[in-house]
Amino acid sequence: MAKQGFSYYKAETDRFQDIKIKRLKKKYHCTGYAVYQYLLNEIYRVQGYCLQFTDDHLFDVSEYWGIDEEDVTEIIDYCTEIGLFNARLWQEKGVLTARSIQTRYIDICKVCKKTPAIEEAFRLVESEKAVPAPEPLPQLFPPAEQSPMRIVPKGAAEVPKVVSDTPRVAAVVTDGAAAVTAQARTGAEGAGKRVLSELEAKEAEAVSAEFQKFPEGFQKFPETSGNFSEESDKSIKSYDNKNSSSNSPSREEEDKASLSSGKKRLDNLLKALSVCTDDARWIGSIERIDVDDSPLWALADEVRQSRGRLTVCSYLMPSLRSLVAAGRLVMRRQAADTSDELRRMLAAAKVPSYDIDRVLEAAQGQEAALREAIEEVRRSKGKITMPGRYLLSKLRKMAPAKAS
Repeated sequence: MAKQGFSYYKAETDRFQDIKIKRLKKKYHCTGYAVYQYLLNEIYRVQGYCLQFTDDHLFDVSEYWGIDEEDVTEIIDYCTEIGLFNARLWQEKGVLTARSIQTRYIDICKVCKKTPAIEEAFRLVESEKAVPAPEPLPQLFPPAEQSPMRIVPKGAAEVPKVVSDTPRVAAVVTDGAAAVTAQARTGAEGAGKRVLSELEAKEAEAVSAEFQKFPEGFQKFPETSGNFSEESDKSIKSYDNKNSSSNSPSREEEDKASLSSGKKRLDNLLKALSVCTDDARWIGSIERIDVDDSPLWALADEVRQSRGRLTVCSYLMPSLRSLVAAGRLVMRRQAADTSDELRRMLAAAKVPSYDIDRVLEAAQGQEAALREAIEEVRRSKGKITMPGRYLLSKLRKMAPAKAS
């Protein structure tokens, strides 16, 4: 059986300048970086692009570095939180991988002349597609309709050859061309005009055929620059409706419209930044996060202008959590549930007894988020194999200071 992993892998010299590595080292010191490098080595050694993390791997890492298994789990959860590993695959399937890891795996396979094989359930990179060959350019002058050869009498000056890029460029005739007979010149000009007229007729027919493909309503619109989206069409229709009615909107309707536009603007921003569902839900639970003076817009502009140097996981989310911890942003208050009811729900979700107290302590003030996370565990129907660790990871994203 051929070995699927690699005997070695390349390491970038700029890895210590990565903001994610700096955050990991600042929180867990050298132990965190050692655990991450150990897991990275196992990923490239075993399968090359991912690692199905089990209790055996947890024991190996703990025994190799001489640290507790709970500390190893916390370090891995923090690595997924800052973006070193994919959070979704880790929480749902217990798989350690990342987009950068799979990209490096494909590069190594190309160097080794090996076909990369990534399971579709774990794929985070786009599959390569062959670029179609360009269509050949049409011939402007068919071979059967070339102009006749010009005959130069003996003793006359040689006529220079002129190469024309397009059929519309006239040939330059020097003084030596006076020896060409008038009959030959007339025949050549007639053939050229005939070819040009045929080409123009074919172009006109093609343009007319393409124009007929469009609906009749579209042909009535004049040419405009730029593309109009559906939102622009809706705004034009709403503007016409407002002009047709004589009654102006009330103050309450204007307030509702402003609130809905702010929420819609927030949703469009989160989609443009590719924010995951859990982070988007957490951002939406912040009070007045969609107003004009919210710091979210400035942070989003910095992420866009950094050209990949700053990301949502490494900059935007940590900055918002820091503002919440400093009191500059306030989370919406949620109704608290009794601990007995939550204990019963955790036990029904098959959370180990030694993790129930940790989950309840981390969920103080976030009881509604805990109930929603327990519902996700129940809907997974056993796909989430470690519900205690999954719930702690979800609560750590909601309130990292309490869950840690």
